[in-house]
Amino acid sequence: MSALLERHETGMIKLQDSVIKFLRAGISRLNEQKRDSVVQIKSWTVTAWEVERGFLLGPDKTSFIRAGRWLGKSVGIIELRDAETTVRYVKAWKNLRSNRIQGFLGASTVDTPPFIIIQPSHLTITDHVRVTAKPNLRRLILELLRAVEYLHTRTPPVVHGRLRPGVVNVNEKGEVIVGSVGLQLQDLRLPTKDISELEQSLNEYTAPELREDDNTPTNSSDVFSLGAIISTLIAVVRERNPDRKFPLLTPVSNDCRAVDPSARPNVTQLIERLEEKLQIKDEVTDFLAVMPSSENITELTGLRNIDRWRVVPYVRKTSMVYLEQNDHLYLASAPLEGSTEHPLRQLSIEVQCHDQGKEYTTASPQDGTWTWIELALLRENEEGKRKQVDLKQALKGQPRGFMVEDTRYEILRLPFADSTLRVHRVNLDWRNPFIKEARRGDVIALHPKARFRGWANYMSSAEMHVVTEQ
Repeated sequence: MSALLERHETGMIKLQDSVIKFLRAGISRLNEQKRDSVVQIKSWTVTAWEVERGFLLGPDKTSFIRAGRWLGKSVGIIELRDAETTVRYVKAWKNLRSNRIQGFLGASTVDTPPFIIIQPSHLTITDHVRVTAKPNLRRLILELLRAVEYLHTRTPPVVHGRLRPGVVNVNEKGEVIVGSVGLQLQDLRLPTKDISELEQSLNEYTAPELREDDNTPTNSSDVFSLGAIISTLIAVVRERNPDRKFPLLTPVSNDCRAVDPSARPNVTQLIERLEEKLQIKDEVTDFLAVMPSSENITELTGLRNIDRWRVVPYVRKTSMVYLEQNDHLYLASAPLEGSTEHPLRQLSIEVQCHDQGKEYTTASPQDGTWTWIELALLRENEEGKRKQVDLKQALKGQPRGFMVEDTRYEILRLPFADSTLRVHRVNLDWRNPFIKEARRGDVIALHPKARFRGWANYMSSAEMHVVTEQ
């Protein structure tokens, strides 16, 4: 309680007056009851008062990290079975100090359910490969191997035990980060029947010796999982390029998946086969797609199955200038996945941009502003090629913006003649016609636009949180 008040007084969080009075009264009462006792609170302790929960991250149903915000920053939240389990993982994770391992930030053992806060998650490695035009698999896999090598070379060695694409993230700068080290499905806050189904779905990444016997995971079983991940990434690339050959990675994948554990190479040997100098930096965003609730909406019918909603963030931070003749996309999602034909439930977008400014503008405010941001839906036709959906026809009678093309949907007009870089946030929920039209398999494309001579759209970054029902 004292920690919460201290954070409020320093401006790190903002509490309501009623909450402040409650905390102060609670501190006073506890001080009276514990006058002769010494109460020690762990430095990593966090409470639910400080945390804002979001959606489960990513379309991968084997990932159980929830998006959240703590002290004004984006974080990941893992909800665990009980307090004892939480303390066990705190002890295991707090000493893992590597920029390739998802960092431990804090935990709560007093809330229901108890939870651990970790550094924010990004795209899974498979999603990253899907949305990247020319992914460098060799580099990504090498970074993954280095992360696992860090674990295996600890004293004593740390075995991940559940390596799979859903726990391997890639940030917007390309750095690979491994999370959920040692985390077992039985320790999560999940129904027993769900755990059994998930165990079956993970067989592809589970070493044979672990499937046949009740053995403890080893460094060798981690290597098998690495081989399965490499095989999955190769398959993802071949979805777009069936003839693509991988003369180096295919043998590595096969060697890792040897049936005999003793025949598998160790991680250090694998790194030697793929060694390459890389320099990557990380940038973390604080943007969060917030979960809707009965407090901020009036129509509840669209909230069915909200426990199955998942969010995938897409980020690009590249400075570009868009003139009237430019019509190339700035950011795109992976094909939408979900349990229904129309799985999209929410779209939260943040852009940083500005126009050419007053000094380069001869138009008057009465003429309107001619820089904006618009969206398109890319859908596969019978020939397997993606074409923009005719939104004028699909959304007949619905406003899509002023003087936009038939295949586009305007979400934002920039301030008139303003050269100051500003952050703009837009949220479209399940009631929006664009959200309703999106179908499974569609790609969402974000286009900055400018029209007429002298107008320019200066893009700095864009982030798109795509929420679907899985």
